[in-house]
Amino acid sequence: MTARNLLAGVGLAAAVLTGAGRDALACACCADLHVRVITRIKVADAIAALGKSTGTGTLTIAKRDRKARFAVSKDKRIMIRTADGAMVFSPAGPVWHRRTDISFIAGRGGAGSAQLLKEYVLRGPVRGTGVFKTLLGEKAVSARLVLYGVGNACAAPRDLRKWVIHLVRGRKVLGFGAGTLRAAE
Repeated sequence: MTARNLLAGVGLAAAVLTGAGRDALACACCADLHVRVITRIKVADAIAALGKSTGTGTLTIAKRDRKARFAVSKDKRIMIRTADGAMVFSPAGPVWHRRTDISFIAGRGGAGSAQLLKEYVLRGPVRGTGVFKTLLGEKAVSARLVLYGVGNACAAPRDLRKWVIHLVRGRKVLGFGAGTLRAAE
């Protein structure tokens, strides 16, 4: 390895760790082995990574489980609907985007290839309609939504496979939900 190649590798690693050059690296569909990267991205970038994905799952509020459907609305908000109401989650502020190489786990990736566990952690207010308007009340309810899956360094809807949401008011947990995602065809 030449000194020039070594310096180029160090510069690339520094750019990845500091988040510099994120746009230039966004389409490099590979990752370094055994690396964990945490960056802050814009809400719009996280919603774009989700694309038009839909999903199903279970939402538990007031000690009752409800079958739920997950979707992204045209105005880029997250909708979680049940038979008796809906919740609208409006992500706000920065989104934490975590990528951790899990290729060391048996059966993940191939020889010399990185396989990333990717998470998008979004926070923001949630409001309800139908039964959720009554259950959540009129006071502010905040939510933390985590979208996660496995893939490479590219932001691709097909990689995001699961969703988890926690609804809180102050320190009180009002409800939670979880389910699977499916990328739009």
